Amino acid sequence: MDMSATRIAFGLAAILSGTTICACLYARKLFQAPVVPRQVYPSDFALPKRSHFTKLLGTPTNVAYLVTGASGFIAHYIVEQLLERGETTVYALDIRQPTIALPKGAQFLHCDLTHLDSLKKTLQGKNIQVIYHVAAIIRFMDEFPEQLPLSYNINVTATENVIQACLDLNIPFLVQTSTSHVSVGYDLDPIFYGNERLPYTEKPVNNYAQTKVLAEKAILAANGKKLQNGKTLHTASIRPASIIYGFGDKWGLDTYFVTRDLQLHHHNIVDDFCYVENVALAHLLLEKGLRENPGVVGGHPFLISHDDPLSRENFFTILETLKPNYFTRSYIPYPILYILSRIATFTTRYTTISLGDLDMYTACSDVLQSQQHCFSSLKARKVLGYEPFYTVEQGVKLAWDRWEAAGNGL
Repeated sequence: MDMSATRIAFGLAAILSGTTICACLYARKLFQAPVVPRQVYPSDFALPKRSHFTKLLGTPTNVAYLVTGASGFIAHYIVEQLLERGETTVYALDIRQPTIALPKGAQFLHCDLTHLDSLKKTLQGKNIQVIYHVAAIIRFMDEFPEQLPLSYNINVTATENVIQACLDLNIPFLVQTSTSHVSVGYDLDPIFYGNERLPYTEKPVNNYAQTKVLAEKAILAANGKKLQNGKTLHTASIRPASIIYGFGDKWGLDTYFVTRDLQLHHHNIVDDFCYVENVALAHLLLEKGLRENPGVVGGHPFLISHDDPLSRENFFTILETLKPNYFTRSYIPYPILYILSRIATFTTRYTTISLGDLDMYTACSDVLQSQQHCFSSLKARKVLGYEPFYTVEQGVKLAWDRWEAAGNGL
């Protein structure tokens, strides 16, 4: 038997063995935990005046801004809010054109962040004073060493280049988008109302968490370094918690709105559901904190959540209340999902076979979906003055309204 056949045999044996164990556990209902159903009413979707939100964005600073990862989800909303605040010079940078049109007034810059010389050349002469470094690659499905270089190059090397560009081009403020996953791993589970005192995971579930740990450490360590002009670089990180949703999230609400299928597989797993405009607002508040109180804010991470953890069942209830009779629920028995995730792990690592969307649901993705973790934003509330302006329900309503305005809907 050649090596390829041996690998296939061992892979199938492992899948079958794991499936047997999983089926036994499932039969004993060890995968379920009681969760209180969420009561949702139509009045919960009433929206506050937008002018009240705009006031929270602050007054314009009238300096030049750069937002990296412009084709991404969170970056789009940061650009939008900077412009809504009244900033007139906002550059949006990415290696590819955004699929959703940039907000009117933003200027697109094409650049590969993994090449320092290219980055510095792109920024030269633009007098940028603040960088929001949002760019990242989120490969939840990758966990093996041979898959690491892709995530490392974009999440770590690019971050190091952004820091160096700040130092060389005299850019004094750097806000990074990190993630709560820097404290999520095999060694840190479950987590209920976790805070910034949690250590970095030493046993990350995937390469995304591993590389974001390194990226955040680099950002925070850069705080206080001297720029070429002798002034100081001020840095800090925002850690959005878990599931960030809103129009443009691609794999969340966008998918539910299109397919109308609310697919449930991991029962009663509690998680944070954070509306993207609240997350973007936190970034602007962090910038304000770096300006006004750098000695307290600089060099620190800040977790951002709604402080309102939900099970996916309860999140689906919100969707069903917003649009009665629009959605249907479907259920995938966990043993079947377990088998599929292990097959996807095997095919993506050892073959060139593509299973379509299932390629994203590997064993480490399954582990992450099975973990219980939610976080507290108390530090951000106390230090930055952060409050989630929109509730979870209001965030869903806003996402639906934007989706309809984009030419979708009934």
